[in-house]
Amino acid sequence: MLKIIPMKCASCGSNLEITPEMDTFACGFCGATQVVERSGGTISLRLVTDAIRKVQVGTDKTAAELALKRLARELESVEQEFHDMIARRSADIQRNHKVFAWVWAGGIAVCFIIGAPGGAAPYFALFVGILDTVGVIYFGLKQDSAIRARYKQLERKILARGNNIQQKIDQNRKFVDL
Repeated sequence: MLKIIPMKCASCGSNLEITPEMDTFACGFCGATQVVERSGGTISLRLVTDAIRKVQVGTDKTAAELALKRLARELESVEQEFHDMIARRSADIQRNHKVFAWVWAGGIAVCFIIGAPGGAAPYFALFVGILDTVGVIYFGLKQDSAIRARYKQLERKILARGNNIQQKIDQNRKFVDL
């Protein structure tokens, strides 16, 4: 003899009759698909949409956890790129200072050569030395400024990427913490 279990539809509340063989069925009144859950001698009905939503939330949470790991690696990479860029900028500025130091030293050496004692040559040598010093300082600073400006654009791009990744990390972390 077939045992029939009276239940209420999880969607519309209509009276239903469940048999022991049923795992899923559609309500004859509202058409909602339902899953029969049996646990510890208890039988309950759950809408398939609720079960799908529960699976979806679990899947989304897993995807967010995986995304957090990937995004953390991306953020590390961007941070390393930023530090490398700062090191390259410093090296370029140091190289610029060395070039202009050699130009200045060469100009001063010329001043000593042409500034032999007697006549107007020492005054001309002093004038050339002052002009050399001012020119080296002016053009050296101008070149430093150009180097900094070039790297400033790169710095903005790297920081924007890092901020974008951090926002994604924050969004995924909120979802994982739900």
